[in-house]
Amino acid sequence: MFLRKLLLACAIATLAGAAMADDGQTLYQDNCRKCHGADGTARTARGYLYFAQDLTRPAWQARHSDDDIFRLISDGPGGWSAMPAYRKRLTDAERRALVQAVRAFGTTPAR
Repeated sequence: MFLRKLLLACAIATLAGAAMADDGQTLYQDNCRKCHGADGTARTARGYLYFAQDLTRPAWQARHSDDDIFRLISDGPGGWSAMPAYRKRLTDAERRALVQAVRAFGTTPAR
C-alpha cells in the first residue's frame, strides 16, 4: 500500500513539474513577450524602446542565479528600467515557473 502511494505521489509530482514548465512558457508569452520577444532576444519595438534585456545572452544567464531572476521578476529591476514588478500579479509558483522559462532561453546557441 505504501509503495502504491509513493508511486502515485511521484507520478503526480512529475506531471505537475511538466505542467509547471508549460505554464511558465504560457506565462512568459502572456507577460514578457511584448518586450523580451517570443524568442527572448528583446528584438521588439517595446524591447528597443524600454531597453529590455536579451535573455538569450550567455553572459547574462551566467551572471544571474535563479534567485536573482526570481527577485527581478518579483520586484522589477528598479532604476531606469520600465519592467514592472510581478509580485502582486503572479503567485510564487507562477514566478518560479517564469524563472524556468527564462532559463530555457539560455540553452539556445548564441546569436
